[in-house]
Parts: sequence; structure tokens; C-alpha cells
Amino acid sequence: MLISGTIGEEAAVAIMKAGASDYLMKDNLSRLGEVIKRELEEHKNRKEERQLQHQSEKLSKIIESSKEIIIVFDDSEQIKYCNQSADNYLRIRSQNQMRSIRDILNAKDYDFFKRQMISVLRHNGSWDGEIDLVKEDGSYIPVIFSMVSHLHNNVAEYSLVAIDITHRKEFEKEIIHLNSTLEQKIQERTKQLSLTYKKLEEKNNEILNSINYALRTKNKEMLGRYADMIAGLDI
Repeated sequence: MLISGTIGEEAAVAIMKAGASDYLMKDNLSRLGEVIKRELEEHKNRKEERQLQHQSEKLSKIIESSKEIIIVFDDSEQIKYCNQSADNYLRIRSQNQMRSIRDILNAKDYDFFKRQMISVLRHNGSWDGEIDLVKEDGSYIPVIFSMVSHLHNNVAEYSLVAIDITHRKEFEKEIIHLNSTLEQKIQERTKQLSLTYKKLEEKNNEILNSINYALRTKNKEMLGRYADMIAGLDI
């Protein structure tokens, strides 16, 4: 703000263009209080705007450098924004043109998205779950995701944040395979033990029948042999 008693109009205009917010003549300071109050309010507003701008830039850097897949799309299913991680996974900025949601969902998930997910998003504002995202080469990436709806310039938009769970899925498959192998080995061992028990039972019955025969026929030689056998058992 400039206060002067000698400045001309052209000089005052030049100073205003250089950054001064207002100027007053010394012989007319009736607006001084009003101008100072306004300038203080504008200074406060400019400070708050700079802080918001700084926070916005900081948040943008965090989102862009995040390892999570982050995508924003609208009701037309056109992707409006994706961070670097999303582009690395899905090549969304393919040939300088953004892909659509339909491009990155498999047929089953896209059908579910159209029939149910989008209406729930509009009604409840959020949706969490698991889906397979489709890379540019057609291969799948299993992810857990969270999706929220919001307004941007009074236009409905949706933000998707997803985490690649490929390694978790591979680990789960390995656990299932190991459990299946263990169960198979237990079944095989149980079958072997059952056969062994059956053979032992048959042998035991054979010995008991022989002893009963020896007792009936009073065959001392057989009885002596079985007596020695029984005495030698570690019971």
C-alpha cells in the first residue's frame, strides 16, 4: 500500500502494476482504516491459499509416489487420473491416451461392476473387495481394493486404491498344495498301517488256531515251541 502527497497518476498506476494493492493521497486518508483492514484480510487469505497450495502439492507427490494403484474415473468409465504405480502395472497412459475402467477389469468383474458395484457406490459412497485387474498384455493382477465416490466440480467421480496381492495368492496356493500333499500322505500312511494291522491280526489268529489245535491233540512238541515263543516276547 502506497501513501504519497506528490505522486502522479501514471506513477501510481505503475506502482500498482508492480504489486501495490492500493494507494492513498496524504491529504485524503479517510479510507486508511478500511484499506488497512482489507489488506490484512487479503494477506491472511493469501497465506492460507499458499498453505493449501503447499499441502495440495505435498499430497499430490505422496499419491504419485505411492506403491498402491490409485485411479480416478467418472460415470463415463473414462479414467481421469492414475498415479505412476497404476501406470507401471496397467499401462493406463497407453499411447498417450487414458484407458477406461472396462479395459482394466476382466469380463466377470466388469459385469459385476455394472450390475451392482456402481449403484452401491452411489448409494453408500464406498466399496471394498477383491478383483483381478487386467494388464495391457491381458494377464491378471489380483488386488484388494477400496473404492469411494465423490464430487469434483459437481461431477460424480470415483477413486480406486488397490494393493497387489499376487504374492499372497501364490502363498495361499502353496499352503493349499502343502495341505493337500500332507493329507494324501496321511491317507497313504493310514492305509499302510491298516494293512499291517490286518496282517498282524491274521498272523495272530493263525497262531491262536495252532495253539488251540495243539491243546486239543495234546501235541507236546508244538506246545513247547509256542511256549518258548511266548516266553521270548517282549511284553
